[in-house]
Amino acid sequence: MQPIHYKIPIKIRNENVTISTTVHNSPHPNGHTILYLHGGGLIYGTRHDLPRHHIHHMMAQGFDLIKLDYPLAPSVSLDELFESLYDALLWLMSDPIQLNLSQLILFGRSGGTYLALKLCDLMMTRLNTSPKGLLLFYGYHTFEIPSFFEPTPTLGGKRLIHHDQIQQFYTPHIVVDDATMIRALLYYHLRQHGTWMNALGITYENCASYAISEEQLKLFPKSFIAASTSDDDVPYVMSVKLSHLIPDATLFTVHDMPHDFDSQIKAPQTVALFEALDLWFNGLTKGVVQSFPE
Repeated sequence: MQPIHYKIPIKIRNENVTISTTVHNSPHPNGHTILYLHGGGLIYGTRHDLPRHHIHHMMAQGFDLIKLDYPLAPSVSLDELFESLYDALLWLMSDPIQLNLSQLILFGRSGGTYLALKLCDLMMTRLNTSPKGLLLFYGYHTFEIPSFFEPTPTLGGKRLIHHDQIQQFYTPHIVVDDATMIRALLYYHLRQHGTWMNALGITYENCASYAISEEQLKLFPKSFIAASTSDDDVPYVMSVKLSHLIPDATLFTVHDMPHDFDSQIKAPQTVALFEALDLWFNGLTKGVVQSFPE
């Protein structure tokens, strides 16, 4: 089945902004929908970064898949980003999609994991409901992480850009889709120089207010978490912490693989990831008792 593309109209700072979304309908729907939020440190990225393997696999399992763009920092503040995501969710709940939140699975990779957690938090506090489950790949629930504030000279390799080129990314124009991934240059520049948090408007003083609290995480739904022990972008320990804070969480760990290890779709550990994920899907949607390999 061909994907369907929609334009979601929202307002940011009294400006009309359009968020693009792509819907992949399963030929054999099981009644559940996965809403995907891409990674990129909230600075770069596009809904189209999800490997085709993942899309086809989830559709084959009966899931409809919605891939959603969102406004990128520093063209918007984090608070504006959160509100735009919430507005997009409300639009998805109306015609023509009529998203059923009780059958929704939020899926985030890296920075998208943080947004999936934040959107779950907003659903619980504003709509008095929660998604059915969460897929949280190599992400974080807080910015209170020392390496996020410190220079990481080797992260991203030799993707250096000169300081005088940085201003091209700081414009009044609100950026919603980084289709060419050019803004990755900005992200890695910020990480290498220890200024990523500055671009997000995060300081040591306010970063706690942007965390998903431990008390709230204790109320979160069934979750599947995946990460690599050798992740050089987001510390593996953040996935471990999430798995301890969310009561019904499954942690799938890989070793000696990069941050976005699942992009290596033929790697044995990625194959094992999707085998474990299918077991988790069965437990979530059919009530099948899970038995994960040690």
